[in-house]
Amino acid sequence: MRARLCTLAVLVTLLLLATAPPGAQTRDKPNRKFNAETDIIFPIKFYFEERDLIQIQGTLTIQGTPTGDWIQYPNNTYTVKCTQHLCIAASVRQIDSFQTGGIGIQTFIVTEWSNSLVIAHDEDGECIRTTITIDRSAKTLLWVVADINQGTALCKKLEHLPPPFGPIITPLRATIEDPVFWQGH
Repeated sequence: MRARLCTLAVLVTLLLLATAPPGAQTRDKPNRKFNAETDIIFPIKFYFEERDLIQIQGTLTIQGTPTGDWIQYPNNTYTVKCTQHLCIAASVRQIDSFQTGGIGIQTFIVTEWSNSLVIAHDEDGECIRTTITIDRSAKTLLWVVADINQGTALCKKLEHLPPPFGPIITPLRATIEDPVFWQGH
């Protein structure tokens, strides 16, 4: 029952995000410039690790050639903390001029913990899965969103939605980088 409630909560959130006001979807574009009149300055990229803990913080940024604006609010900050069994990602997104949305929390189950990599994935998604990969030597985080279970009745109901809420032909990739403000400093 709890898993179904979590899935329902995720789907409601995804539907709300997919139907956000048009201004919110067009205001922020990948590779945009910092706007001092409207934008919030988020913290610079940060990486820390000790034996059983890794933390990385920065802005989730589309990697490569984007297939649409799947990161709806690119002025954001994410902090990801991982132990050997669990990663927790907390995020805040700028949704309007000097305004943030609520704090988003995601949990990821660690499937690999080695001296070079940490790989973890969420367990909430019934139709999509988010996997994070931390390269410990490069001090980078890769965030990948991909389809799973597309043949189920629930996933078929979501086919009309754009990625990352509906079907994803090619996995969506992002990395943790410096926020736009700090890229020019």
